[in-house]
Amino acid sequence: MLLEDIRDEVQLIVQGSTFTDEMVDGFINDVYISAVGKCLVPEMKTVDVVDTVLGQAYTSLSGLTGGFSGVLSRVYNSDSKSIEIYPTLEALIDSNGSLEDEGSVEVVALEGATLWYYPTPADEVESLTVVYFRNAEDLIADGDSPDVLPEFLHRKILVNGAAAICFDMIEGGVEGLKVNTRSREMAMQEGIVRFREWLGKTRKHYVYAQEPA
Repeated sequence: MLLEDIRDEVQLIVQGSTFTDEMVDGFINDVYISAVGKCLVPEMKTVDVVDTVLGQAYTSLSGLTGGFSGVLSRVYNSDSKSIEIYPTLEALIDSNGSLEDEGSVEVVALEGATLWYYPTPADEVESLTVVYFRNAEDLIADGDSPDVLPEFLHRKILVNGAAAICFDMIEGGVEGLKVNTRSREMAMQEGIVRFREWLGKTRKHYVYAQEPA
């Protein structure tokens, strides 16, 4: 489906004149990026380099190429050695001690888009190589297609997801269950489950050892 087709279906379902094309496009992109980010799509895995900040125990991953989805796979220090990634800043401190210690980076911790590291490089900037999942690209033009998702799930995930956001705004003042919102959210979640299943069945790869010529 194209962006304009997805938007037309959302507006047909919602029947709300207050939702402009620009607003609906934004909702569609929010759902698209979120769904792809949740499912660890292999094509979204990429590599980039991030520099430490002198005298500071953290740096931001928000400037990574393609945008940072929030999923970090590996971190390599300046010697190209893989280093441990702690799940929280607290875990890093509990295991290693004060963030005021200085030296070459040995371990890191991820909190949102902030990468904490220990020790803190003090004499010169250290470059860390990161393997991460980037965001899907925004759909901008009417002819853009969400190619990361298989087409049979465009309607299930994107139309239902964007409609759920609209209905949540419409039913915001309604007491009790938000029937339309909940229905569309459930349909979208079913689509995400099917997407994960599809990835597991179809996105396998094989590496064959080749004899030297």
